[in-house]
Amino acid sequence: MVFRVMNCCLVYPRNKSITSYDKPAWRAEHLGLSYVAEAIRRAGHNVDVINAAADDLDADKVVRKLVAGNYDFCGFSPTCLTIRDTLDIAEIVRHKLPHTHISLGGHHATHCALKIMQNHNSINSVVRGYADASIVKLLSAIERKDDGCRVKGIYYRNQDGCTIQNDDLLLSEIPFPKYYPKPSSICRSEHSYVIHSSRGCYNHCSFCSTPRFGAIHGLQSWLGRNAEDIVDEIEFICESDNSGRVVEISILDDNFIPATREGRERARQIAKNIISRNLKVDIWAMLSARAIVSCDDELLTLLYQAGLRRVLFGVEAGENETLITYRKPSTRDENLQALNLLLKFSLSVHATSILFHPYANMEEIRNNADFIEKIHSLPGVCSYTPICSRLLVFPGTSIYDRLLQDGMVDEGECYLNPYAYTFKDHSVAWLADHMRSLEAKIAPLYWLLTDINNYFAIYNIDPNSHYMHRISITMKKARSICYEYFIESAGIAYKSDGRSAFPRTEQFIDILMDTITDLSNAYSELQLSYTKQI
Repeated sequence: MVFRVMNCCLVYPRNKSITSYDKPAWRAEHLGLSYVAEAIRRAGHNVDVINAAADDLDADKVVRKLVAGNYDFCGFSPTCLTIRDTLDIAEIVRHKLPHTHISLGGHHATHCALKIMQNHNSINSVVRGYADASIVKLLSAIERKDDGCRVKGIYYRNQDGCTIQNDDLLLSEIPFPKYYPKPSSICRSEHSYVIHSSRGCYNHCSFCSTPRFGAIHGLQSWLGRNAEDIVDEIEFICESDNSGRVVEISILDDNFIPATREGRERARQIAKNIISRNLKVDIWAMLSARAIVSCDDELLTLLYQAGLRRVLFGVEAGENETLITYRKPSTRDENLQALNLLLKFSLSVHATSILFHPYANMEEIRNNADFIEKIHSLPGVCSYTPICSRLLVFPGTSIYDRLLQDGMVDEGECYLNPYAYTFKDHSVAWLADHMRSLEAKIAPLYWLLTDINNYFAIYNIDPNSHYMHRISITMKKARSICYEYFIESAGIAYKSDGRSAFPRTEQFIDILMDTITDLSNAYSELQLSYTKQI
């Protein structure tokens, strides 16, 4: 049979709802799609990547690009927040390009594969788990006009329209992808890149699908790449950037350093290799509390010398009861210990939190809000999520299983809507809905706070400067406005049990908008002043 070059397109849809992660300046290369695209190229096919989040493309623009490309294969990587739009796009593309094979992949599609295939005829297949190994075999099957029966790791629709699940690939059949980020990889700036250094996670947080995603292939916990291989990639990035500037590297692992001897030793070797090769990098990584407190001072010093400057740290809550609900492996005291350790080494901390969950009561919510506000007031700590943050629930997580058992989640809707669950406490539900309605107004503050903290960490701004003083005062004011309004709203929700309005909402929004403007102006003046100095 003569080999036919196929024209393929991979799509990362945009989240049309405004969330704390939806700011264009933070949108990065989708590394998973880049891995899959590289596998397709190596197999001899043509492939385009549409990153609708990075390029701020709405559904209509994505459809126009796909139709204009007249592709043989379209692959989408939806999240729980973009799955509905993805399926809408697929339906239109199916109508306009009936010959095109449409496939979904990624975490959410993997765990919702059967529902997607049963309910949406526009989808030809779902690739489960790590797709870079299965995708080439799937394309070969499409090229042969085969229905996919011999392709491991996929759900497909046979000629009779029945959904068939093939065996999944074993981890030994899925090597780490051969791909280096290109100089055009954009994150926060033109000198910012993203990499993966491991797969899986030792933790089993109730809201996270990573453990089950890896378990599909037999991955029991965590698998790290070789330290030298990682630093080779970082060195390639620095040489490709060729700007002479410090290069920003975001390590997108769920947990860069597991709380194990193996994990710490790998981190030590990565740091030593970066230092010995004299690579000038600014590193952002995700760490857990257990991992942080397991590191000795020597390792943290090495990591700082190698360029670690910013850490994403999932604090999530202050109440141990909430941490148990989330199945976090750390306690409140361990979180505080880890936080103080990071600050001791002058690392900028991006602390995430999830305030609302289905089993919460009002006292728990207030106590967690108080704890989160206190840690965010510490110098060097920044919130990555707004005070209106609410748990996303989707298949593939243990919290979903628990809610399903308790009859608190809509099984038929939850794969399309991560908020399709009920709260045990009606006053919490009312408060959660009210705060979520304000997210579009509150979220820009948290985008700005994180941008400012990133800037401080990267450029080592003098904390005693006039601009820093003004910014610090305005940041504190902005956080206080949000916190005080939240506590006031919680009181109203608790006393009225959902029967009264929130009277001060418009006033709160007006004051918040003015404060965000003041903070943005102060930040712009700081950037202008610093640019003149360098």
